[in-house]
Amino acid sequence: MVYKTAEVSPHCILRYYSHNLIEHQVNCAQGDNVSNSDIALVWKNDESGKIVVTLDILRPINIIAFQLVLDAPLCEYVGLNGYQTWTESGWYNPSHRQKGLRRILNPINNKYNLYHYGDYAFYDYNRKDYHLHSYHFVEFLNKDVETMYWSLDEHDGFSLFEYSNKLNKLCITKETPKESKTGDKYSHQLFIASGEQAKVWEALARLQQRPRLAPSSSVTGWTSWYNYYTDINAKIIEQNINSIKNTAVDLDVFQIDDGWQKAVGDWSVNDKFPDGLQGIVSQVKSIGMKPGLWLAPFIAEEGSDLYKHHKDWLQQDDKGRCIQAGFSNGWSGNFYVLDFDKQAVVDYLTQVFTTVISDWGFEFLKLDFLYAACIIPKANETRGSRMHRAMQLIRSMIGGTTLLACGVPLASASGITDFCRVSADIDLRWESFFLKHVLRYQERVSTRSAIVTSLFRSRLDGIFFKNDPDVFLLRPENNRLTSDEKLLLLIVNKIVGSLVFTSDNVEVYSASQVQLIQALQSPAINIQSLTPQDEVLILRFNTEREEYSLSLSLSDKSFELSDSSGKVMQYPFLIL
Repeated sequence: MVYKTAEVSPHCILRYYSHNLIEHQVNCAQGDNVSNSDIALVWKNDESGKIVVTLDILRPINIIAFQLVLDAPLCEYVGLNGYQTWTESGWYNPSHRQKGLRRILNPINNKYNLYHYGDYAFYDYNRKDYHLHSYHFVEFLNKDVETMYWSLDEHDGFSLFEYSNKLNKLCITKETPKESKTGDKYSHQLFIASGEQAKVWEALARLQQRPRLAPSSSVTGWTSWYNYYTDINAKIIEQNINSIKNTAVDLDVFQIDDGWQKAVGDWSVNDKFPDGLQGIVSQVKSIGMKPGLWLAPFIAEEGSDLYKHHKDWLQQDDKGRCIQAGFSNGWSGNFYVLDFDKQAVVDYLTQVFTTVISDWGFEFLKLDFLYAACIIPKANETRGSRMHRAMQLIRSMIGGTTLLACGVPLASASGITDFCRVSADIDLRWESFFLKHVLRYQERVSTRSAIVTSLFRSRLDGIFFKNDPDVFLLRPENNRLTSDEKLLLLIVNKIVGSLVFTSDNVEVYSASQVQLIQALQSPAINIQSLTPQDEVLILRFNTEREEYSLSLSLSDKSFELSDSSGKVMQYPFLIL
């Protein structure tokens, strides 16, 4: 079967409180329109696989739940997309149960503010009926047949897909505001299709009216983060510029990460760069690279002047407390959310971006911790609508400057950002047993999680944005990854990444490692499918010349690359 519209019969459940605080419940099957003095529900579907259920608010109500429920298809694996960039995502056994942060360790969870990085603060991980959940889309794989359920419009609210293996049901909940007024409108807009995986994704791209971007060679680059973290200074940056120049490694972007600013929230240059950044930008351009800079526009750390002198710029909860977005030992501790509805915040960020882009000359921006903008939505909006407004604001302020979004719900980045991180940060080791198994922290720094999540989300590339799978590392020092792990990370990033960066000082590279780096400029790759087989993931893709299959074992960290005839590639980078 190549592709067909999936045959489903969803029914809609709407629960709400009317103006006199009486709880109501509306149940209707597909095609059964419903209206009363409070609401009007209208169904619409077409042959493309698109189902639309529109909810019109006729007088003020408080919505409890706006859901579609339908029978789930038989499957061997369920594909789950996590809440934001860093949230672990992938294929799971249908009987698997997702678990939130371990509450017995709340002293740690609360100290480091882990609840706000993901959905732990607003999703009930103890539900008895539905044991798996996904955001924006969910996939079911039965042998070679994929069935996809995709929310086509997340601008007014995120869609939550919950699956019950026991009930054999899929429940799709559309996020709605706490308060709804007359004239408000919400909708489920779903694409549902079944068939060969590649064909299903092609149909999705057509339906989004966003044809898959033509495959192109990856954008390559260097970033300071995974070698120096916040311990950068002008000398280190200039040494790495010269290393790239002297080694004659052909990279596109040179990106300065966290550590250049006085504080997170205070976006002026610190004393470690006594001559500012303009001279460094000129050096980067002189070797043919595009200068890039890291910022986190929607947060401010408690040690910043902004936090100390402009607390009125911070978003507050309904008890008047400043909303915390997280905690970092690399900064001054807690960091807080800026309220971009305040004109003073907009004016401040506009001036920051004007300085960075127009005065200093940066042409590439990595904007981080963007999830903070929608941690707590206001009464008349949803997380999805607030995050969408925040991303639109960013684009309006930076104009056509190349944007890499990081730490963001993926649906909110779609159509706005040029590149989007699609995984967790890598680590200088393979995995943290404590973070994964003890804390159960899904947004943890993890090389294994970064690889698995990047592979799962690889099929997004070119439809909604270009994918950033984070960096690879080849250096021997300041790196606990084994040779096999480093090579595996490199080949996955090469195949699934439209943005391929390293943080190594390239002067330490051997001749063979330089050859690997040069191979990053090889022909464009188009992802076809990703299928799991226990601990093995099989990625199928093609270049202009050939079709390939990458078989990757997570247990022994090995891979095998073969062409369409089954011939194993001995030197995959040189061939690709």
